Amino acid sequence: MSLFLLGGVVVFLPLLLPSGPGNTALVDLFAALYVVAVLAGMLRSGRPLRTPAGAAFGLVLLASVIALIASADPSTGLLNLAIDLYLFALFLAICNDLAGRARALQAILKTWVVAALGWAMLLIATFFHALPAGLAKALLGQTFNDRLATTTGNPNLAASFMLVSWFVALSSPWPRRRPARVLVLGAILLGMWVTGSNGALTGLAGGLAALALGHYLRAARSREQLMALAGAGLLVLTLALGVVVSVVGIPRFGLADVNAIAARERNGAFADNLGRLDRGTRVRLQLWDSGFRGAGSRLAVGLGPGEAIDVTVNAKGGHQSLHNDFIAYLIERGVLGLAGLVVMYGAFLRWGGFLLMAEGRGPATMRGLGAGVASNLVMSMSHETMHFRHVWVLFALCWVAATVVADRQRGAAPSPGAGARHARPEPSPSSPLTHV
Repeated sequence: MSLFLLGGVVVFLPLLLPSGPGNTALVDLFAALYVVAVLAGMLRSGRPLRTPAGAAFGLVLLASVIALIASADPSTGLLNLAIDLYLFALFLAICNDLAGRARALQAILKTWVVAALGWAMLLIATFFHALPAGLAKALLGQTFNDRLATTTGNPNLAASFMLVSWFVALSSPWPRRRPARVLVLGAILLGMWVTGSNGALTGLAGGLAALALGHYLRAARSREQLMALAGAGLLVLTLALGVVVSVVGIPRFGLADVNAIAARERNGAFADNLGRLDRGTRVRLQLWDSGFRGAGSRLAVGLGPGEAIDVTVNAKGGHQSLHNDFIAYLIERGVLGLAGLVVMYGAFLRWGGFLLMAEGRGPATMRGLGAGVASNLVMSMSHETMHFRHVWVLFALCWVAATVVADRQRGAAPSPGAGARHARPEPSPSSPLTHV
């Protein structure tokens, strides 16, 4: 029953319109029932509650309460704090329900990819006006600043879902055949592109870089080889930078260069992405400057969860969110809240790093989930992603995948004997690697 409810959560992640009270949606009904079902199952079986990243979230929670005590808008702060608790409860439910269950994890990954393919086709069909007139009118009405959003109501959220789904698809056992996998990955990537999100493009680059780094580090068979590879890479990078600087001088990159890139791309394939890079950069700089000025003396303890929008204004004088998770946590929850977010991401990256370093080939290693965490980290520099439901589901699946891969590698480890001395020790699911 719980697996069916989690499947419903995954399928309806982008279906956020029409919305209910507190921006709830159909997905939240499935999520609430799922959390209750998992909790009831744990109470019946007497299983202990696992709390991955619990200490880090506790730090964020403490910072949020401190900021809320002297908040100027406690109703907004309480609502956002309730959302935080709800998302973490969903995260814990997935972790406790799927821990060590390889087949259940594979079923959820398959469900996610099938659903993401359907949502991607909806985005693509809407973008190319390939839908019936009535349906197209309804879907095209869900836009923001002339950008495609469909049922999410937010083009950046739609792009984030497609971005995360692309890396989930790398880890999914479906489809099995390579040509079909390429087509699915291409469709999801096109679905991301039509949203016009530059943050998703940079997130994609960050995730691919994480995959490349994992491949590079896996080539090391010992600590000495690992350090040698890192040293060689650093040396090559230093020499390359030295050559570039000596030939062309110190590079200077400013808003004028951003404007030039945007102007060059306005009539190209990335007109809706890079073609609006100048506008997006100016908007974010304005928002961040406005947010810091609005926080004033409250910066140390924070304005309150979700309350930066009350003091942050854009160039047109309208209130808008900060579009950066780390800046938002600092302004809304103070220095302690920022520290909690950093520690929490440290846990997420450790789980993802374990997957990226796992031995083996193909989707069985589920490295895509680790790269997905890295891609979201990059995207969070230009958007607030920590309140996206699908991001917390990704974090939970990453932790579950780490437990599954650790179990598999521990089961495949050689028995104690002559060759065991040279085997690389693998972390268990209860090690700090998967329980930070």
